[in-house]
Amino acid sequence: LCGVACWNSRHASLHSDYLSYRETMIMSKPGEVKLPTPDIAHIGTELEEVVYPASEDTFLLLDTLQKDADVLRLLRPTICLEIGSGSGTVVTFLGTLLGELDQVAALLSTDLNSRAAEVSAQTGRRNGVIVEPTCTDLV
Repeated sequence: LCGVACWNSRHASLHSDYLSYRETMIMSKPGEVKLPTPDIAHIGTELEEVVYPASEDTFLLLDTLQKDADVLRLLRPTICLEIGSGSGTVVTFLGTLLGELDQVAALLSTDLNSRAAEVSAQTGRRNGVIVEPTCTDLV
């Protein structure tokens, strides 16, 4: 199970703006350029057995983040946290998404698996994003 949370000190005041915007937002925009999936070629077959790889649920979440990109940029999060990062694909994608506008957010990730924490940081570096992983079972 994986989840991502973004937080900004202005979050509460923007929440109603988000709901209004979300109701009127067109989910499929003609000519929309999709961001590429982060490069995870550094994860070899030996790590695939130890670290949760990018799978169908990962790609579903990436598509959702892409569709909500305008809202996420409007919220201008200062902290983003992925719980259960595995390969780090989601938090890296989010960093790329926010980085398009030079938005600097702390990109944090957690995982129970110490190898997954290492791989999440490597995935970020490989894709030009700084991910700060922590090996923990708590947020």
